[in-house]
Amino acid sequence: MSTAFGHTARHKFWDFDSQNTPLNHGSFGSTPVEVQEKRFELIKEIEKNSDKFMRVDLYKMEEETRDLVSKWINSEKLNTVFVPNASVGFNTVIRSLPLKEGDVIVHCSTMYGACDKTLQFMENRYGVKSAKVDITYPEDSDEDIVEKFRKVIKENPATKMVIFDTVSSMPGCLLPFNQLTQLCKDLDVLSFIDGAHGIGLVELNLKENEPDFFVSNLHKWGYVPRGAAVLVVAKKHHNKIHTLPVSHTYLDDGFEGASELDKSRRLVDRFTFVGTTDFSTHLSTPAAVKFRESLGGEEVIRKYCFDLARKAGAYAADFFHTEVLENAAGTLTTAMVNVRLPVSEKWLKNSTAEEKEELLKVLNNYPMENFDTFVPPIFHNGKLYIRLSCQVYNELSDYKVGVQAVKEALKQVPGVLDEQALENLTI
Repeated sequence: MSTAFGHTARHKFWDFDSQNTPLNHGSFGSTPVEVQEKRFELIKEIEKNSDKFMRVDLYKMEEETRDLVSKWINSEKLNTVFVPNASVGFNTVIRSLPLKEGDVIVHCSTMYGACDKTLQFMENRYGVKSAKVDITYPEDSDEDIVEKFRKVIKENPATKMVIFDTVSSMPGCLLPFNQLTQLCKDLDVLSFIDGAHGIGLVELNLKENEPDFFVSNLHKWGYVPRGAAVLVVAKKHHNKIHTLPVSHTYLDDGFEGASELDKSRRLVDRFTFVGTTDFSTHLSTPAAVKFRESLGGEEVIRKYCFDLARKAGAYAADFFHTEVLENAAGTLTTAMVNVRLPVSEKWLKNSTAEEKEELLKVLNNYPMENFDTFVPPIFHNGKLYIRLSCQVYNELSDYKVGVQAVKEALKQVPGVLDEQALENLTI
């Protein structure tokens, strides 16, 4: 298979609508045609004899897929199970652990919104408190972030768990997740890595890193059909973690099993069949891995996407006469890059929450409706940014479409751009 990337790869391996300019791979991922076809073949096989699949074939295929994924992220196979998406994996852990009123969960201010809602639920229902680490890019270095976490953990002696991302969603920034995992070990608190943007985006080595819990989408950056994700649970926690929903395979925390084999397989045997669902998504992972290898493998894919992100970010920053959201060490950008929009300081200072929400709505909808593209916006640290995602099917010309779409969207809201910004954007 040719390793030519950009639009050559787009037309050869993907089936996007011809009018669509895909700039938001980070939200939902995209599955190559070859992998889609393997999934459809699997669906047909399931329908030929669903009883045989659900009672026999599923278990064999799960073992094979689990073996492959555990090698991909270098995790212990018996610590590794599948869930529909990262949000389900997150809730599986948070709602399984025997947390009690007054316990504290530490997390960062850039936490994914769905996860933040889960913590709100835990506080409202069970009295489990949250303590937030305020991250302010671009000022914070990796070292600053680690020290901020250390400070908040020490200020909250009841801390039981610390949650942090591999790469945050909005803004899309790489966090020092290996250092934060070590910090949790040093301070004797549980570590939970939200790696929704993990597999297929950044290099992972869970045997070396050894967090207590890790979850990552397979469909987001791994080319696996959506929704599919992996949950990794350290062996010492197997007895505490239960499926969501709790189902046929439930075992009490104190049940030890009839044999050593039962004990070692406790986690994977609980999670293989939770209930009837579409197993074809995560069972298509071998096809996705094979496709990735045909493109040259993880390092080749990562290099193209990371390099393109830097070029796209530089182009967009030059277009808007602003800058890329990046720290002094240049560690924030991966295959996602964030660029500040030239919103008037006066507007940022004086606009209401409702007006800001309306601007976000325009930035979300106008490019989709008028340019057939989507570039997610986010307010961070008093400024407005867009996040650009880069994939092997993209090339720099795609981002020229994206910034034009965003420029026109900004012009739809009076007062957002001052005279200087308007002049800059007409040159």
